[in-house]
Amino acid sequence: MKVCQIEGCNEECLKGRRYCHKHFLEHKREQYKQGIQDGTLHRTTYPKICIICGKQYNAWKKTSLYCSKACFAQAHKNMSSNATNHYEYDSENYKQSIVRHRNIAIQVLGRKLNTNEVVHHLDLDPKNNSLENLIVLSRSKHAQLHAYLAKQGAICKQLHNPNDENCWKTFIAQTTTAWLETTNAKVKKLSEIRQSAAEPLLNEEGSETMHVASQVDDEIVQTATHNVASES
Repeated sequence: MKVCQIEGCNEECLKGRRYCHKHFLEHKREQYKQGIQDGTLHRTTYPKICIICGKQYNAWKKTSLYCSKACFAQAHKNMSSNATNHYEYDSENYKQSIVRHRNIAIQVLGRKLNTNEVVHHLDLDPKNNSLENLIVLSRSKHAQLHAYLAKQGAICKQLHNPNDENCWKTFIAQTTTAWLETTNAKVKKLSEIRQSAAEPLLNEEGSETMHVASQVDDEIVQTATHNVASES
């Protein structure tokens, strides 16, 4: 067994290396720092302007938008500050509680949501649980969507328009819809799924009269079809 060359370290060396894993990483960091100080280490950077604070900085990626982690956090905070911990629940019993928008999706789809499905509010208003405002998409696409909305919201805020917040709220749903179409994301729009499955949810008194009426209409159509077939 080849032992690390660092004095006092008895750990086994990495294959083809003179150091153990820990001291190998330390050695590479020291080389990197020394290269920066000597000017022998060159890395391509891109001049950017932070979309949050407006500071000019050199980025290591062309797609960089924020000068620091603080500005990144601020962008996402601005986008979701009105939506934190304001979801409505369908039960006061915490063991049986379920957020209302997920319960609506379960009832409309007629099945439980799997672990990869997220119910998203198009206008980012957690209390607007109308069917037209709810869509179901994958967790990965949901994360990408929120990152995109955070970027667009930060850009809108940089315009310094006194009505920028109201302006942004007006275009959130339109921006979301455009992004979903551009990325070809697989989305289930609850408003477009069978209306008969959603109607009992929309009736505050719990009546299913409209649902029954739709069944009667189906029977009328079937009867008419049967009569036409018998006459032919």
